[in-house]
Amino acid sequence: MEDWTAEIAKNMFGDSLYQQRARAALPVLVRQATARQKITYTDLAQELDIPNPRNLNFVLGSVGTTLVELSDRWKEDVPAIQLIVVNQQTGMPGSGVDPMIDAAHVGKLDPRQKEALVDSIQARAFAYPRWSDVLRELGWENRDENRDRPRLLLSFAPPQRLLTSSFDRHGAPRPRFVTSTPVPR
Repeated sequence: MEDWTAEIAKNMFGDSLYQQRARAALPVLVRQATARQKITYTDLAQELDIPNPRNLNFVLGSVGTTLVELSDRWKEDVPAIQLIVVNQQTGMPGSGVDPMIDAAHVGKLDPRQKEALVDSIQARAFAYPRWSDVLRELGWENRDENRDRPRLLLSFAPPQRLLTSSFDRHGAPRPRFVTSTPVPR
């Protein structure tokens, strides 16, 4: 079964839950692209508080639709940033992004050709110099007062998070972390 979510997802400026989540996802994707880091579906879902990573299909389709519309408006190619979201095992985006790659030819590519094509699109997303302009154009202002301070990327999760996700994968109850100092709220 082919997934053509990208063709039916609307831009992110509606009231549907997936559109709201797309609005939350774009700044995360921009952060990752600016840091030249891919992000897994699982990590993105956790960061957005989405319980099941499979629910990202319309979210990422909406991001893609929005960027295609922006490309048309700007008369400039805005890279398909949603392709930096990858499957943890394969390191590749899911088939739902195929229309964003090249719907006419993607089915004819062997896996190595498709991987090379995806790599080139990801490289364009990583090198794109106007992500802050994209965010501004779409209604985000840079509210990060500490923007020059390095931030921890999801691909380098703190040990506590790695430990709890390992427990989750094996069906074990999550451990409680006890600290001797109060945690600020």
